[in-house]
Amino acid sequence: MDAVFIAGDFLYELPSHKIAAAVEPLRNSNAPVYAVMGNHDVGFPGPLYGDALYSALHRVGVTLVENRSFDVQLNNHPVIIAGTSDLWQGRQSYEFFADLPKGVPVIVLTHNPDTALSVPSDFDYDLMLAGHTHGGQIRIPLPGITRRVIPSSYPFDTGLHYMPRAGLMPSQRVFVTPGIGMVGLPMRFRRPPRVDILNLSIDSKR
Repeated sequence: MDAVFIAGDFLYELPSHKIAAAVEPLRNSNAPVYAVMGNHDVGFPGPLYGDALYSALHRVGVTLVENRSFDVQLNNHPVIIAGTSDLWQGRQSYEFFADLPKGVPVIVLTHNPDTALSVPSDFDYDLMLAGHTHGGQIRIPLPGITRRVIPSSYPFDTGLHYMPRAGLMPSQRVFVTPGIGMVGLPMRFRRPPRVDILNLSIDSKR
């Protein structure tokens, strides 16, 4: 495993004094961990965890990539890992992409896959990783029911989606994980918790 990506929503309705213990297992990762905050981490809805969560993640070695980018090596390949803050928070910034080197693959980590609808038209990334939808969490086998409860303006669900963008060929890839968490009802039905493992083929020529 070359890297771990966490697309936010670390906490929900957790007392502040339990934050450090909740994220402590991430210290034991055998690969670098990159993360962004989700809407529940920043109070939309729920408590605003703020510096308490940021500090706890920093102490266990997690790299937060919100609104910035990092030049890294994955399996001896140069890769740019970038990220955005949560869409509902309204603080996303793409100033970092102006200085990205050409010819290096770009992975963008975000919480809400609808971020793909608002990135600048000249920001050419290779893969966006997102969460947020829970894959519907409770999938009632009736036509259209799950689609109405998934919090997305675009038909994002789970898995790989191809996002058409003017002037860019091919369509840009957005991968959405159903994740392991729950919100509202403390259950999942026909959408079990899942940690996705991706095998990427990196072409530095782009």
